[in-house]
Amino acid sequence: MFVDGACLGNGKEGARAAWAWASATDQVVTETHAEAVPTDQPQTNQYAELAAFAYAFQRLPASPTRVRIYSDSAYAIQCISVWGPTWKTNGWARKAGGRGKPLEHIHIIQPLVETYLKERERLELVHIAAHPKAAEGRRYPASGNVLVDRLAQAQAQAQAQAQAQTNTT
Repeated sequence: MFVDGACLGNGKEGARAAWAWASATDQVVTETHAEAVPTDQPQTNQYAELAAFAYAFQRLPASPTRVRIYSDSAYAIQCISVWGPTWKTNGWARKAGGRGKPLEHIHIIQPLVETYLKERERLELVHIAAHPKAAEGRRYPASGNVLVDRLAQAQAQAQAQAQAQTNTT
């Protein structure tokens, strides 16, 4: 599987975020899906990356099938597989005893961590370089990352255009 998030105007008012997912078997993409992040959710790249993982986790095949999920988001992978389990141990806080600044996106991170902990024996979260050079981007697995990046960008752009049309009418 491949996941990616995108956000036009990340961190700015009027930002529009989206994510994409692709499934591949024997290095051939067999299915894709992309969605805009709902406007009542954070319109950030980080949130979109996490939302893509949420969709991928919903699409996990029946156990005991091993699954490799590629993402160019070190942030999302770390939230799910490294920091998240520690946050859970700390009562969903950065530091023991609830110390530290509040966790952002906890409502989406918490179920991702729970799923990862339950399924980690068969899950492999793989960080892949973002935006590979043209020749490299045509080879697997980089080609899968290029595909979901384009799908997420196109969905974010469509969301931004729809919002612009709404604002002019």
